[in-house]
Amino acid sequence: MIQHVCVSDRSRTSEWTSPHPSLWRLRGNQPLSYQAVNAYLGIIPAFNDRKFAHLAGQLAADETEHFTLLSNALGQPLPAAFSFGA
Repeated sequence: MIQHVCVSDRSRTSEWTSPHPSLWRLRGNQPLSYQAVNAYLGIIPAFNDRKFAHLAGQLAADETEHFTLLSNALGQPLPAAFSFGA
């Protein structure tokens, strides 16, 4: 869970020189979600069974949602349309 902290609630100490630990987690998980989307989309053509391809597509959609939420929380823009799987 991301905690919102008002600047006036904390003293100006060295605590402000480094990001909050939750921010490090967000920054660390965002590229992992992006890589997961590309991995799931990349494996779809290899499946002969449509059920597995469908499952990989669902997982890619789920990871895309994670990436979108993490990017939004970090205040970063989303990549251009259709840049996943490239």
